[in-house]
Amino acid sequence: MQENLQLSLDIAVKGTKSLEIDGGDVSGNGGPLHPFLAVDTEEKQQVNRQKRQVVDECPVTQRTCCLHETEVNFHNINWNFVVYPESLTFSVCAGSCVSPGYYRKPEYRLKAFTRMNSPKHACCVPTTMDSVLFIIIDEFGEIETITIPNMKPRSCHCIV
Repeated sequence: MQENLQLSLDIAVKGTKSLEIDGGDVSGNGGPLHPFLAVDTEEKQQVNRQKRQVVDECPVTQRTCCLHETEVNFHNINWNFVVYPESLTFSVCAGSCVSPGYYRKPEYRLKAFTRMNSPKHACCVPTTMDSVLFIIIDEFGEIETITIPNMKPRSCHCIV
């Protein structure tokens, strides 16, 4: 019986809701194998552990909608089945959308003005997404190429 390889990504930015990305069936073999990666960008003081490099595309004082990034080395987290890339920069859109000036499209700005006192809140979401290519070693020791579409946000904006 061959197993189905699926990739899942859970991203959490402190003070925001978690984001879960399911890559779906990426091998076409049908089965229960579900590798999972959780990326924690909170700085922790632990002995004998190499810290992940955290890059925040937003200035430290800015809390509005923007792109947050963290670099993950797959070998450092024992994901040795990933041959390429050795490391990857994961991204998430996060931040507040309180000012209508942060909305990219005029119709979103207009909606924001009309809903400023309503219970509905605007969301910081990706504007554009990139695919990510992986070369992995499957459970049978064979090399596979997997492309996961729309996995990595490239830019962010606010929508209502």
